[in-house]
Amino acid sequence: MSSEAEALKNAEETLKWVPPFVGLLGVIVGGFITTFSQVFLEWRRSKRRQDAIRIALISEIETVMAVIKRRKYAAGIRDVIAQLRESPEEHRQFRVAMKENVCPIYRAHLSEIGNLPKTLLPDVLKFHMLLESVIADVTPGGLFYESFCGEGDFIDLLEMIDDLVETGERVSAQK
Repeated sequence: MSSEAEALKNAEETLKWVPPFVGLLGVIVGGFITTFSQVFLEWRRSKRRQDAIRIALISEIETVMAVIKRRKYAAGIRDVIAQLRESPEEHRQFRVAMKENVCPIYRAHLSEIGNLPKTLLPDVLKFHMLLESVIADVTPGGLFYESFCGEGDFIDLLEMIDDLVETGERVSAQK
């Protein structure tokens, strides 16, 4: 057999493996592209959702703070403290009428709260815990709603509200 015939036979032997190899390579590349694009799209969708939740929570906190400031709760408590300092034997109540679910966005996304940035999460949680504590104290069944309290109790309440506002401002700064 001549060297040309032998070369042709070797080429045929080699070429018979090309179509299956190309087909397999096409399946692998196509699968990779499909998987990668799905993972990427899901990641983008998740990121957009996390950003939307973060912005909604910050906006809700800013709204609660605006109400606290507009209604001058802290100023009212400071006035009560000043009056109680003048008459230490006197005690007062402090009642606030408020709807039951003050933070619907927070409640709706509790299961996703852990996805917030690590710099934001502690303050969001602290804000809501302080808010719930203040609400529990000044609404029906709470200490200030049901009982007559002295200066020390009102100072504690004012410190909690000041801490709440300070925490809310830190949250707002991360918008």
